[in-house]
Amino acid sequence: MSLAVRRLLTTPTRAPLPCLLLVAGLSVVGWGSLQLAELQRDDQPLVRRASAPLRVSALPVPADADQRGLEPRDLTLLSAALPDVAVGGALELEVLELAPPLLPMDQLSVLAVDPTWLELSGLELAAGRGFSERDAATASSVCLVSPRIAAALGTGNAALGRHLRVDATWLTVVGLLADAPADAGLPDIAVPLETGASRMEPAGTRALDEILLGVASDDTVSRNLVARVLERAHRGRAGWSLDGAVARDPSAEPLRRALQRALGMLVLTGLALVGAGVQGLWIRR
Repeated sequence: MSLAVRRLLTTPTRAPLPCLLLVAGLSVVGWGSLQLAELQRDDQPLVRRASAPLRVSALPVPADADQRGLEPRDLTLLSAALPDVAVGGALELEVLELAPPLLPMDQLSVLAVDPTWLELSGLELAAGRGFSERDAATASSVCLVSPRIAAALGTGNAALGRHLRVDATWLTVVGLLADAPADAGLPDIAVPLETGASRMEPAGTRALDEILLGVASDDTVSRNLVARVLERAHRGRAGWSLDGAVARDPSAEPLRRALQRALGMLVLTGLALVGAGVQGLWIRR
């Protein structure tokens, strides 16, 4: 190769075609390799965790859709793809009645969450306990309440052990959530995710509104890896967003794969041109 390059630099007019082939081949290989590297960058493994959670939110879909953009199975898929990363989910429940009527219904926020979501969200307990594995396994009728619900039930820790009825489900208060900033997403009532999904949502709904992951939200590698897992799982289904960034259209994935194959063929063509140019220079030496 070095001999061919020297001949290219010293005797270009004696072998114009091989020189052109060599230059064209090197250019094609370089450009194609850069484009392939850019496309494949999101295949890198995730190797770090961070305190700031990465948030995946379900996007609104038409009322006649059979499901929303996130499902409980996504928790399993993401946990399998990111074994060293904490993954938690939350579901906002549509509640029609609360007894006793402690708050106006248009001001009431009820979430079904798992313990990991609570941990990643930054919400803290002021008293009582959080949700246990047993609560999840048995879809227990327990709940955590916000400071304003706790205050309506009594002073101090008097709310612990009290009972609330949310629609047709009776719940026992086992924990009091600490106060939090307005943008922290503090619910008035939180129930175990399995309780909300199986007993308090309409039959067959089984959807999630949000997933939190224990990785930095500005980590490009993490975002790309999460996006790939969800795109593969939701091909042709309702959308979702990653910290406000709308996910790529799943229908574009076949085009992306075809582009990768085309770039690979282009790089091979460039290598063939380089080989032809080197061979031509060697023959004309």
